[in-house]
Amino acid sequence: MAQQTKERRRLSSFGPLQLADHLGVPHWWWLDRARRLGLVDGPDRADGRWSADAAERIHERLAELRPKVGELPDLGASRAADVLAERLGVEVSPSTVRELARIGQLPMVGEYKERPLYCGLALESLAEREDAAAVLGRAERNGRLMVADEAAEYLRIRLSDFRHLKRAGVVAPVDWGHSPFRSRRRAPDVPLYRARDLDAVAEHPNVDLEAVRATPAGRRSPLVALPTTSGEAR
Repeated sequence: MAQQTKERRRLSSFGPLQLADHLGVPHWWWLDRARRLGLVDGPDRADGRWSADAAERIHERLAELRPKVGELPDLGASRAADVLAERLGVEVSPSTVRELARIGQLPMVGEYKERPLYCGLALESLAEREDAAAVLGRAERNGRLMVADEAAEYLRIRLSDFRHLKRAGVVAPVDWGHSPFRSRRRAPDVPLYRARDLDAVAEHPNVDLEAVRATPAGRRSPLVALPTTSGEAR
C-alpha cells in the first residue's frame, strides 16, 4: 500500500490553477503575484506542470511567501479607492488612484476589460505608510480632473484663452470622460485636464497669465501669438 501511495504521488502533477487550489491560495495569488515576482520556481516537468514534490516544496514555504505576496489582488481604480478609503478612514476617488499611478506611487501592472489594474501589494504598502494621508491629499489635489470650461475657470481666464493654450500644446488632456449627450457604450470623448498641469501654466516662459487675465472682454488675447503645435490634441 505504501508503495502504491508513493507511486501515485510520483505520477501526480498540477497545472497552475490546480496547484493554487492544492496550496489553498487564490488563483491571483499564485498566477498574478507569486510567479510575477519570481518568488517560486516554474514547472519542473517537461509537460509544463508541477510535480507533487515541487508542490510540497512550495507548500512548505507558504508562511515565508505570504507577506511577500500580500493579501490584496491587483485592483481597478474604483476598488483600489474603496480599499484606501476603508483602511485610512478618508474619502478617496478613482481619479486620486490614477494620480497615484502617474506619480509612481501605485504601479499599473495589467488590464482587465481594457481598464488598468493597480498593484495590490503596492496598495497595501501605501496604506501602511505614516505619510499615507498626506500622499493621498496631494494626489487628490493635483490629480483633480476638469473639463475645458472648468479648467479655464480654474486658471481665471476665458474659455477662448484656454483654447489657445490647448492649440499651442501648453495644456493637454490626461484622460477622457463621457459626454452626458452620448451613450456610455461609445468611447469617452470629453478631454479632461489635470490640476497640477494647469498649475504649471504659470511657469511657462511664453505665457503671462496676469496679462491674459487683465485683457478686457472683447479684446484680442495675448495668447493668439502662441505657435500651433503639430500634435494638437483634439
